[in-house]
Amino acid sequence: MHGGFHPKSSDLRLYTKRREGGRGLVSVRTTVQEETTSLREYIKKLAPTDLLLSECLRQQKPTKEEEPEGLSWKDKPMHGMYHRQIEEVADIEKTYQWVTKAGLKDSTEALLMAAQEQALSTRAIEARVYHTRQDPRCRLCGDAPETVQHITAGCKMLAGKA
Repeated sequence: MHGGFHPKSSDLRLYTKRREGGRGLVSVRTTVQEETTSLREYIKKLAPTDLLLSECLRQQKPTKEEEPEGLSWKDKPMHGMYHRQIEEVADIEKTYQWVTKAGLKDSTEALLMAAQEQALSTRAIEARVYHTRQDPRCRLCGDAPETVQHITAGCKMLAGKA
């Protein structure tokens, strides 16, 4: 509603810690699972000495353990590309320091993260992902595919000016 999350951005990144490059929101599902697990462990620990807890443990239905979260935003082919590229050559904690220390507005932070995740609508994305365009080449130089990296660092038309 206020631009704090880009519509094409990875929702998995919302629940990743800020020092790891995420938005740092607390997941209600994860919190409930952690609390349930802690209560189960507490009941199992005290059941031998407490009759009420031992009866509770006896009547408790066996539950299947929750499977760990599968895919993270870093594993997604498009959203995790930037992270995988810098992971080998840079210190991840220092790379994402701007998330915790810059004090940016939510909408600015969302736009920057969407750019890192290749979620902005460029000609290359429109051609390769959405299949709404035939030609993925840059509209300014016409040489390379128009990606976020090309626009910010590789376009010869923008390199000398903007």
